[in-house]
Amino acid sequence: MTTCRILKSISACFLFSIFLLLKGTAQSSTPMTIKTPWGNRTIWTPNATGFHTYHNQGFVNRKHNFTIVLLNDSSFQVRAKINIEDSINSIKWGKGEEQHIVVPSQTKEIYRTSIYGKLRGIPRDSCWLFLVKEGKVSTYSISSEMDNPLINYIQKGESGEILPLLPINVENMVNDNKKALALAKKGKLLRAIEMYNLQ
Repeated sequence: MTTCRILKSISACFLFSIFLLLKGTAQSSTPMTIKTPWGNRTIWTPNATGFHTYHNQGFVNRKHNFTIVLLNDSSFQVRAKINIEDSINSIKWGKGEEQHIVVPSQTKEIYRTSIYGKLRGIPRDSCWLFLVKEGKVSTYSISSEMDNPLINYIQKGESGEILPLLPINVENMVNDNKKALALAKKGKLLRAIEMYNLQ
């Protein structure tokens, strides 16, 4: 290969790399696959939702001081993070023989305090749900990170069933709003909910 061809090849690769970089930064959201109680789910950094500012940082799962309320109403506080990597979410603390594990089915609730106030996690199947935004269709996260929630569940009205964030569920909840329904059919689920809540 001549020097000229090598330089052209390098130049083409460089330009293609710049194109990919610009394309990536121009996107308003980034896909990420995580494990949930409902199986593997692809989520998008919610920059595009309009609910919160996410800064395209990807998912964050920090340690916090959680108060855990057990089924017998006893409670205690631990500093730990919610493990969402397994099909059944849990909170683990301690090491070796002193390690303890609590799963949602063993609790009435968990909560912590933050700049957003009291963040309460209610047990649901095999995860805890934290209310992100209340509206005609409310959204719930399986993490307590309100600056970067993992919205995986939704609920229509105060007494509606809490359901997974799936296209069919969103479409059924917003089907009386044509614009919101059109967004849901395009897979823009959180934008559809936002549109519906604005009507």
